[in-house]
Amino acid sequence: MQGLKTDRKELSKLNQAIKNNQTITSELINYTNNGKEFWSSINISPLFNSSEECINWIGIKRDITGTKKKDIYVKKLMIHAQENEKSFIGRELHDNIAQCLVGSMLNLGIIKEKGRMIKCCCTRLGIL
Repeated sequence: MQGLKTDRKELSKLNQAIKNNQTITSELINYTNNGKEFWSSINISPLFNSSEECINWIGIKRDITGTKKKDIYVKKLMIHAQENEKSFIGRELHDNIAQCLVGSMLNLGIIKEKGRMIKCCCTRLGIL
């Protein structure tokens, strides 16, 4: 049974394949009689006679809900890991930039201080 979350595009592809006597595999959300949703993998293949006329169909439908749930769980874990990695890289970059800025500020302070000392010495010696 189909319902709200059943992908209409996939249903259209299935119908088109049947109209064209083509083999198709699709994954859809389906519903049990009591309305519980589940993922299914559907494989449909035409059977032809010796005149190459479609005389029947073979269809296999498998419940792949467990696999889909695992896939979703793995994707969530990967997104979480990527977010943690971005956060870590951001902190590292922040720390590195902060260290560079502090180092530059200290160097500028030393240069300014040396400049004042040189100016003071030169003034005392009457050079400036």
